[in-house]
Amino acid sequence: MLRKEREKQKKKKIDWKKRKKAQAQAEAEARAQAEEKRKAEELKRIEELRKAEELRKAEAEARALAQAQAEAEEKRKAEELKKAEELKKAEELRKAEELRKIEEFRRAQELRRIEAEARAQAEEKRRAEELKRIEELKRVAEEKRKQEEEESAKRKEEEVRKALEEAEEKRKNETPSQPNVQEDLLKNLTEEWEQLETILNKETPTQKQVEENEAEKKRAEEEAKNQALAAMALKAKFQPQLDILAEMGFNDQERNLQLLQKYQADIAPVLDELVRM
Repeated sequence: MLRKEREKQKKKKIDWKKRKKAQAQAEAEARAQAEEKRKAEELKRIEELRKAEELRKAEAEARALAQAQAEAEEKRKAEELKKAEELKKAEELRKAEELRKIEEFRRAQELRRIEAEARAQAEEKRRAEELKRIEELKRVAEEKRKQEEEESAKRKEEEVRKALEEAEEKRKNETPSQPNVQEDLLKNLTEEWEQLETILNKETPTQKQVEENEAEKKRAEEEAKNQALAAMALKAKFQPQLDILAEMGFNDQERNLQLLQKYQADIAPVLDELVRM
């Protein structure tokens, strides 16, 4: 009985040890699982922290990049605004300079026109005075010529009259043997008298030729004056374009005027043709 009791207690003790050992193993496994779970959670938390840190860094980099891009865009816009302002100022200066040049051209053109009118008036006055002086000289010369012709005619008439009287006196005093000589002398005197009457009653061709020459000279002067005025008006019309061409080295004004008149003051085709020449 005792032996059975001891075996029973021994068996119980072995079972208790087995249970204790199994419990210890279970607890160790539970602790191991808990440790593994804790480590997994720790790893997960570390991974999440790492991802969060990477995300934060990425966001910070994105914000920095966006800020840099924004600053670059603002800088670019500021530079563009500055350039636009500079271009605007340059354009305003260019327009002001063009307006100044146009105003100077206009004033110079007006001054040239006034000077041309003054020169034309002075030339007209000078020519009028010259024509008046010429007319006066012609009148004086004509009066002198008529006076000389009248005096010459009177002298000639007196000479003929005296010759006729002398011939008549000789005819009365001479013998009848000389009738032919007297008749010839009388005939010659008569012919000279008729020629003298013809000269007195007829206009001399020299005077007519002088008048024709004066009229032709006057017409030539009028044509030259009209041509000069037309050339001055054409030059005044295209003076700004002529100045621009002269600044560019094209100084042949006659050729420039022809081309400007051909292209109706359009300077671009004029320059093209001048360059091709």
